[in-house]
Amino acid sequence: MDEHVYNLQARILRPMFAGVKIHDMEEFEVTTTSDWWPDAPGGYHTPHVMLLSAAASCLLVMMFKTSAALHTQFKDASVDATGTMGEHDGIWRFDKIQLKVRVVIEDESYREKVGKAVDMASKTCPVANSLLTPVILELEIVVG
Repeated sequence: MDEHVYNLQARILRPMFAGVKIHDMEEFEVTTTSDWWPDAPGGYHTPHVMLLSAAASCLLVMMFKTSAALHTQFKDASVDATGTMGEHDGIWRFDKIQLKVRVVIEDESYREKVGKAVDMASKTCPVANSLLTPVILELEIVVG
């Protein structure tokens, strides 16, 4: 079995703030949203949104790999991600992550293979595969 290992460091910076440093990149600040703490400051990364961004960006990156495997291509792609959280026996978790994918293709002849590539990317995304929460994919392919 192959193994890939990823490391980062998170530390307390001040009340309600963590610093996250990934390898040689600049440390960034993480806090929570005001729906968790009413006095939480806005304008910062939150763990909730970072989880959604990981699922969305993983799908996009995997689309390059799966498109190449199927010998197809796309002009552009974007993902709108929505996460819905609920409380279950006092424990909060994402109940659903919805990824609305919009893919622009050169012409109609790419539609079927690009659709398969997006489906394969969704099924092989290691972030989504690591979550207990169902990740729901909605796809729109546009010729343009």
